[in-house]
Amino acid sequence: MVVLGESLYRTAMIYSSMATKEYALDLIKNQYKKGERICLIIWSKEDVLTRAKERGIKITIPDAEEIIDEMEHRHDASIGVCWETIDTYLNNIEQKLMEEDEAKRQKERVNFT
Repeated sequence: MVVLGESLYRTAMIYSSMATKEYALDLIKNQYKKGERICLIIWSKEDVLTRAKERGIKITIPDAEEIIDEMEHRHDASIGVCWETIDTYLNNIEQKLMEEDEAKRQKERVNFT
């Protein structure tokens, strides 16, 4: 996740549905003067995958990329993105996986009888 300040964030949302490294660098080059001080916060799929592993939640790379995309599109600019944000998305995936697993077990029970 690239947080570039409210005005630049709005610009990014107009021109792109997903921030890539190249896109973010392009925006920075065009938006700010050389030597200008900025604060830049970046979240990547590796952060999501690491957090999932720490919590014992098995997710795929596409799951992690989807979480990054969702965080970019849905984050609250007055709160920002933090580990708790990632945990919330991981909780949602974990709940979905548990529901799918339970449905599969229920189906197997029905087929067994």
